[in-house]
Amino acid sequence: MHRDSTVMATLGGVRSTEQTQEFLHANLAHWDEHGYGLWIFRDKANDHFAGRGGLRQVAIGAKRENELAYALMLEF
Repeated sequence: MHRDSTVMATLGGVRSTEQTQEFLHANLAHWDEHGYGLWIFRDKANDHFAGRGGLRQVAIGAKRENELAYALMLEF
């Protein structure tokens, strides 16, 4: 997902392996801190990764807000 320029066009752009690892670590830390976060979506028919979605806390300016986040692979 992070290497697909079409999917990532509105999500900050394509990410390197290191950036993807940082994203994953940050999201695992978010789960530990808040008890909620992003989930993986899988296509049950063929068990392929389809995308991600969930709730996460983000900073907008100086204020903390909850974001409904989602991203899907192009075929979904």
